[in-house]
Amino acid sequence: MSLMLNGTGVSRGIAIGKVRLLHEIQPHATASHIEPDQVETEVARLQGAMHAAITELRELQSNLKDNVPAEIMSFFDSHLLMLEDRTLSQPVIELISGKYYTSEWALARHRDTLMKLFDRIEDPYLHQRGEDVENVIAKVLNKLAGQRQQRDDQGEAYIVVTRMLAPADVITHQQDGMRGLVCTHGGTMSHAVIVARSLRIPTIVAVNPALQLLCEDDEIVLDGGNGMIVADPDRRSLRHYRSLRQREKRRQRALRSLIGQPSVTRDGVSIELLANVESTSEAAAARRAGAAGIGLFRTEVLYLNRADLPSENEQLRIYRRLLKNMQGKSVTIRTMDIWAGGAMHSLPSHVRHPRTPA
Repeated sequence: MSLMLNGTGVSRGIAIGKVRLLHEIQPHATASHIEPDQVETEVARLQGAMHAAITELRELQSNLKDNVPAEIMSFFDSHLLMLEDRTLSQPVIELISGKYYTSEWALARHRDTLMKLFDRIEDPYLHQRGEDVENVIAKVLNKLAGQRQQRDDQGEAYIVVTRMLAPADVITHQQDGMRGLVCTHGGTMSHAVIVARSLRIPTIVAVNPALQLLCEDDEIVLDGGNGMIVADPDRRSLRHYRSLRQREKRRQRALRSLIGQPSVTRDGVSIELLANVESTSEAAAARRAGAAGIGLFRTEVLYLNRADLPSENEQLRIYRRLLKNMQGKSVTIRTMDIWAGGAMHSLPSHVRHPRTPA
């Protein structure tokens, strides 16, 4: 008998495949101690694990730089900055040297302290940044445990069911054969969701019982448009969803066939079709789709997920790339729009916040 689960659809599309369960995204660490004369060795062990995590992320970033939009690569930068920041490592070193904790236990205790801080944050965007901290620490804990990143043989399509994924892991699994993603936690602003949506991976979040109710190798259907999961679908359901998937493919082909055709209504009125974009990669896609220009280029993304302001030269490079992508078509650039509870919270601390941001 089929089982139906509901969540929040955050990336449209239909995926059909076998379940791949990922339970231990955050490795378990038990309370353990070292002898006082082992402090130096243990600190070196922690630093080695952090260096290994940095090396792995940099290698993946280097391998993907030509195939993934630059805006997605910025997520790698944010994780690398965390790993290289002493505010992450120094409290852990102090726990090792002061309380003689093992690296794993000290790192897990520091993680729990940080998560309590994030849990008290009401702003949804900043609250979800706690996921990035958890992802980074999980990677270091895996290195301490001697685990290497395993890549499954490419072949049969599968759907990952997990608590959450790091942005880098979304890309890695997609290359290995992942065709859909189910997360029991996370929200629409999760970095993993942003990456999945950009890569057009059907994705559903907030499916709390998924890890308990779904089993490894279960066949499921994932509908990222309405947030529906059908486990162990019968033949009729499979035919239905395969038909929907084929219909969407035909719709996409039909839309692509219109590229280059004049935008004219049946009564002869010409309509100028402009695209609203947030990145140079979206602008390039809009041009390929036949947009007459960019009606709105949102610049807020230049200021998000970073601790400093973009320099004039950095903005110049991005705007120049934008204009080059559009090949002489019109482009309207909107200066950063600050609204209450929106981009305001992501501005660097040295920018003065008005008393009434609204």
